Amino acid sequence: MNLLVLGGACAIALVVTIYPPMLVQSDGHVDHVRLALLMLAMSTGFIRGVGYIPSHRFWRWLFSTPTALAWLLLAVWW
Repeated sequence: MNLLVLGGACAIALVVTIYPPMLVQSDGHVDHVRLALLMLAMSTGFIRGVGYIPSHRFWRWLFSTPTALAWLLLAVWW
């Protein structure tokens, strides 16, 4: 298990569930790019956080800890 990314995924799920207005832009529309990046970070965090490691190299890279953190950083930066 990777508690860092699992904790991050749980935090994203809680924050998006409890306070969804953080995803609304100033004009009242949902920021779909930020939402997609957060969902990618959350999904990757849950998959990697519970200890699942795919056998194929591409999927192993896609669901890796650095990729989960990169999605999260992109969402924060966006």
